[in-house]
Amino acid sequence: MKLKLPLNRDYSGIVKQSMDRSLPVEPVTLERFHIFRRYEPERSERSQSSIHQEFVLWLCLAGRGCLMVDGINYVFREDDAMVVFPSQPHMRLSYYGEKIEWLLVRFHAIPPRWFSIFRNRMLHLSEEERGHLQNVTDSYFKAIENPGVNSGIACACHISLLLDSLRRSESVEAEFFHLASGGQDYVREICRILMTPEYCGMTFEQMARQLGVSPSYLRAVFRQSVNATPAQVIRSNRVHMIQHLLLHSTLNITQISERCGFSSVYAMSRFFRKNNGMSPLQYRKSCKP
Repeated sequence: MKLKLPLNRDYSGIVKQSMDRSLPVEPVTLERFHIFRRYEPERSERSQSSIHQEFVLWLCLAGRGCLMVDGINYVFREDDAMVVFPSQPHMRLSYYGEKIEWLLVRFHAIPPRWFSIFRNRMLHLSEEERGHLQNVTDSYFKAIENPGVNSGIACACHISLLLDSLRRSESVEAEFFHLASGGQDYVREICRILMTPEYCGMTFEQMARQLGVSPSYLRAVFRQSVNATPAQVIRSNRVHMIQHLLLHSTLNITQISERCGFSSVYAMSRFFRKNNGMSPLQYRKSCKP
């Protein structure tokens, strides 16, 4: 059953009141949503991928499985999650025949600007986020049992709170987003760019040109707002992007180096060893269960 919210009803104020935050952000306002489970058997690689015109929040409730997104295979374990964007091809795959239970939250919404941080990024639910998820499912089934004009608003609020909590998940990208949220628009835009995987290999000078300001001015404003140099932020972002792909994708080292903007595997390996004390292959073998 898909729940549609009443037209012309702005419930974003309810969500904001529920967020006890010193730094409020624009919440995700849903228009309609659908929650359901998926189990084995998984689709085979020969099956066609799915493309939706809605957002889909994939959550692994139990077991292990694989989700192909934009041609990259991400290995999910219990409490892992990922948001798939509209028109983004994705497909469930079998992970060595293991069983898995998925929970999917498919929703239509006009996303705020910060929502781009979810693209191609695997997340892991914290204790707080598991509590939000429980509230989501409880309110959803209550709305199905007692349908009414406003029956889906409580569930929509809980989904918004869950997404906001996932936005604040502990990661370098989220940390710099918070540090810069009170700064100037240029700084917020740079942090948004740094959080987008396809910009991982862009230089600071290229970012400045894209924003139409001089690199020296942008560098000064950035350091004042973030208390770190652009080079430090870019280096941290690249390190975490490599770590993320090593642990949560089936890309080989050559593919990872290309995706992260390195000219060669040797350049990435040298960079990674300098910042982690081990090679990418050693990191993948030592950190994977």
